[in-house]
Amino acid sequence: MSLPHTMVLRERLAAAEVRHQEAQRTSGTGENITRLRNVARHLNELLEEAAVRDAALLERPEDCWCFGLGGRGLCLPAKWPDGTSALGPYEAAGRSGGRPDHHPPTPIVLSMEPEDMIFAVTCPYCAEGAAEAERKRLVYQTGSTRLGEAQAVTMERMWQESGIPSECWGWSIDTHPLCAYDFTLTERLSAYYAGKAFDGSWGFLGRRGRGKTGAGIAACRLWHERQRVPFRFVSVPDLFASVRSTYGRGEGYTGPQEDDIIQELRRTGLLMLDDLGMQHTRSETWQRDILFRIIDYRSSHALPIIFTSNMTIEELSASLDKRLIDRLVKMCGPERMITINGVNLRTGEDDDD
Repeated sequence: MSLPHTMVLRERLAAAEVRHQEAQRTSGTGENITRLRNVARHLNELLEEAAVRDAALLERPEDCWCFGLGGRGLCLPAKWPDGTSALGPYEAAGRSGGRPDHHPPTPIVLSMEPEDMIFAVTCPYCAEGAAEAERKRLVYQTGSTRLGEAQAVTMERMWQESGIPSECWGWSIDTHPLCAYDFTLTERLSAYYAGKAFDGSWGFLGRRGRGKTGAGIAACRLWHERQRVPFRFVSVPDLFASVRSTYGRGEGYTGPQEDDIIQELRRTGLLMLDDLGMQHTRSETWQRDILFRIIDYRSSHALPIIFTSNMTIEELSASLDKRLIDRLVKMCGPERMITINGVNLRTGEDDDD
């Protein structure tokens, strides 16, 4: 039972006390006097509870009504056969379409455990309500009633949809190819992302096969675990191929346009550009323009970039555009521009191939 407003309780108590006094003055029956006395006593108890409630409300965000619970209307998490949520038994009535002879489908209950129950209505005015709303969203999106499991499923789905090659999905700070050869770099990455400032850019330079892509993906994984938002991985040659494929399309073409591709890479939380400097020269103006639009936007809006290249900074400046590379260097800073030396991890030899 919900507790009435304090003013309502006070008005009811005042009325109960008046009736009690009138019953005493008019020599009412002892049974009636006792009943009115008990009513007044119960209303006083409710007023004490209301005082505790009101004190708690003063510490809650404005308009919050959940007292830190996050919502109201606990129910078992369930789905209809078509995948939509079924928040409670009464929702089935809406599935009949108003026809008494129509039997609605049976909802699929995801869990019968009391601790897995969710709120039918979440509070939109407080952090607890936002957390419960996110939990409910994840439950229905992933089918898992455990928040940690649901978040893990969602994060892994974002990881796989980021564009990272499937053979690299399992790479992390502890499993990427370079981690067994360069403990110092692994420690630097771990220490950086363990701190408060974890949104900076990184550049990994070096000859082919030195583990640059693995180091970049490990940094992506650390960032992703902290931010828990989508990001994008793209090979620069593949980016140019995707943009080129949009040119010269007829009127019936409904696929992504050049601007769609660029806007996605400009606005994503984190962008990893793999193999920067491959397959483009100063004569390819359109390629430089695409990179400039992406990198300049992200630089202006403090959105991080992780990039890899087989070239040195000087070679990149000569191949692309010095202004473009200057922006990347500024975003990374000297402490996060890493040149990776050592053997070719693919061949085990110290070669240039």
